[in-house]
Amino acid sequence: MKRIQVAQDLTFSQVVSGFMRVLDSGKTGRETLDFVENCLDMGVTTFDHADIYGNYGCELFFGENVLKKRPELRRRMEVVTKADIVLPGTRGNEILYYDTTRDHLIKRAERSLANLGTDYLDMFLLHRPDPLMDPGEAGAALDELIDTGKIRYAGVSNFNPMQTAALQKHMKHRLVVNQVQLSVCAPEVLFDGTMDEAHMERRAVMAWSPLAGGRIGGENGRPELWRELDCIARQRGTGVEQIMLAWVLRCPGPVCAVSGSFRPERIRQAAEACRLELSRLEWFRLLQASRGFPVP
Repeated sequence: MKRIQVAQDLTFSQVVSGFMRVLDSGKTGRETLDFVENCLDMGVTTFDHADIYGNYGCELFFGENVLKKRPELRRRMEVVTKADIVLPGTRGNEILYYDTTRDHLIKRAERSLANLGTDYLDMFLLHRPDPLMDPGEAGAALDELIDTGKIRYAGVSNFNPMQTAALQKHMKHRLVVNQVQLSVCAPEVLFDGTMDEAHMERRAVMAWSPLAGGRIGGENGRPELWRELDCIARQRGTGVEQIMLAWVLRCPGPVCAVSGSFRPERIRQAAEACRLELSRLEWFRLLQASRGFPVP
């Protein structure tokens, strides 16, 4: 499995295992532990969480069934989590909202540590840009978490370049990751300055939903894009999903793809995509099929 450089002393596997839907997967605790061990054996060492996943239950499930059962596995993996979303009902609130205040970020990071069964997080991300965020307060909270050893590094998720720059301006530590939606179906971050800012500031990019949630085929899918994907997959002797992942991983800079599957064979197939490099022509054929028009 290829690895990407995130910071001077931190690398991620190019395929990341996302735990957003572990409680929906039907896996038992024992099966989840087996899955994690299979991932580690295949070189998938980075695991992506968020405090709200599974209505605040996924981190705890991972901690109780993986790291608290097999604490020695911790040194073989990188743990990523996110915070700042407050789900409805959490504080008597009827709607979802964001909270990037110092108290909330510190408390959520500490709760994640307890839930996951670890004494440090490799990466802590602000989950969504908060229009009420005081970048000085949020930045100081992230710096404090790093200085106290609770997190190794900080980053953002779904931030545009100006939002990232505003937060970075108020921090002494560098933001090293932006986790964004990126797939052949959703290439917008390649053209709105997000990827350019990541290159300029040497930030790694974590692509969520790299397979577009499996919504390309079928009656409500993208038939033109599907045909192009299928054509290239046949020419390459591989599957459509591998081509979709290869398209994402062909983007320049340190890029990794977050897989939401809990089937070991799907992780194995994703690992195969890391060894598949699309040509420029193949990449642009898929971009054109996705957008419906050629590049200028």
